[in-house]
Amino acid sequence: MPVITINGQIGSAALEIGAAVARKLAYDYIDRLILAESAKRLGATIEALAQKEQRTPTRRERIGHFLNTLMERSAMAGTGVDPYIGSSLGVLLGQDYPQVMQEPITRADQLEDERFIEVTKSVIIELANEGNAVIIGRASNLILRGRPDAFHVGLVSTLDERIRTVAEREQVSLHEAKTIAIEHERARVAYHRKHFQTAADNPADFHLMLSTYLTHKDVAANIIADAFLTFMKRSP
Repeated sequence: MPVITINGQIGSAALEIGAAVARKLAYDYIDRLILAESAKRLGATIEALAQKEQRTPTRRERIGHFLNTLMERSAMAGTGVDPYIGSSLGVLLGQDYPQVMQEPITRADQLEDERFIEVTKSVIIELANEGNAVIIGRASNLILRGRPDAFHVGLVSTLDERIRTVAEREQVSLHEAKTIAIEHERARVAYHRKHFQTAADNPADFHLMLSTYLTHKDVAANIIADAFLTFMKRSP
């Protein structure tokens, strides 16, 4: 079933353009739904997943990951602790899966990396299997790489333009928007490098790349929709 993925830098208008493309094609528009479904499966709050995606790990979190690794080794040795629950060692030792799921994970540092990416991948693949969807972000182009019915779009823009977009969308000052844009991009680059061993905006990972600084949102949406329809006609 056909699907379009749109990925790009924060503030590159992926949300607005993706919504416009979905309207043009009468497709489902999928963004926060991925977080919601992943959160449900992980027993975490949406805020915790959003934090996990949008910022680089702190030293405390890296230490926590090391402790989680020790916990997993303990679980493999037969202590009964589920190795896929990404919470702190002190909280989880001696608890089983159902008990932990009763108390949602509320912080990004409680989410274990491998479990986080595994669940995100499974949710995106299931959504893609339903078809007729525009999926925004989450490295969905890489997760669905190789699918003959998936068309992948990358968006880029200048930092100044992205700052203005973030400020308007989030209703924050330009100074705050700059901090958000820089930190989010740093985390996005690290996310791609760590989980997919590639650059976040590698042209080889997209069928189409657009500069939204040079292309108006409506024009970009038309280009994407037309390119996608042509792509599907030529697909086997």
